[in-house]
Amino acid sequence: VGMDKLKLTYSSLLQSSGSVINKFKIQDIKEEIIVDSITIDFFAKEKNIKKVDLVKIDVETAEPLVLSGMRETVQKYYPTFIIEVLPHKRVEDFLQEFFSSYGYIWYWLTDKGPIKKEVVKGDSTYRFSNYLFSRTAL
Repeated sequence: VGMDKLKLTYSSLLQSSGSVINKFKIQDIKEEIIVDSITIDFFAKEKNIKKVDLVKIDVETAEPLVLSGMRETVQKYYPTFIIEVLPHKRVEDFLQEFFSSYGYIWYWLTDKGPIKKEVVKGDSTYRFSNYLFSRTAL
């Protein structure tokens, strides 16, 4: 349980977007608010969660923070993940190392269907930003 500073942006492209990452769209930040935060592991224990099948993460390059706070949940349930992956080397490398360590494989989700990839790489066109991470092949 903690507190985080959520940076909010507003633009014509996206009505609003936000992140707890300090360098998130720094030139576009319009507002910062303090929010309560907890890890998924804490939440799962507190709510006595019995099963986790699917997790969707879209946190604007804060994936390492989210996943670091749910290691117990991953080890217990090995859920499937759908994650927006932006082109950001630190995050791409973290995702690849994190999911490799738990025996996951990953697929880039495109209009032609899921494409198995060896390397996690965000789409620089931002057209197809989601990956599926699974312990079983499709």
